[in-house]
Amino acid sequence: MQTYSEERVAEALAALVRNGNNLKGTARELGVPVPTLRYWRDQASTPSTRLEPFKKEEREVRWDRIGGLFVEYLEANLRTGIVISRFATDPASIPDANHTWLEKQTAEGLGTLYGIMSDKARLLGQSMEHAALERQRLQLEAGVITTDSQE
Repeated sequence: MQTYSEERVAEALAALVRNGNNLKGTARELGVPVPTLRYWRDQASTPSTRLEPFKKEEREVRWDRIGGLFVEYLEANLRTGIVISRFATDPASIPDANHTWLEKQTAEGLGTLYGIMSDKARLLGQSMEHAALERQRLQLEAGVITTDSQE
């Protein structure tokens, strides 16, 4: 039986949400069996898991980690766009390893790849912004921050 890290389960559940709870499509995208993904989804939504909030320190660490992953994703997205753009305008500037793969792709395929990546980055950015605002609202309600301490 295959075991999965907590990070992998979290990534799969995030992908499931991003894909509109499409179990089959998400499982196929991630290479995870549908029953496994269904189990993770069901476990994540049981009352016992919903009622146990993270400790404050854990929330802060997770928030920082998610922010770091988001920045890393955006950087990779931008590097991919730069490589595709350079390949279109100056193929000789692309390292051989990337050049071989890029030569096998169609212009339509590369455009679709970068379009999807850009769209996902935009949606993730909006989600991060929403999460930051919600986090700030909760901190205000809890008295952790005041309106004077906001910039």
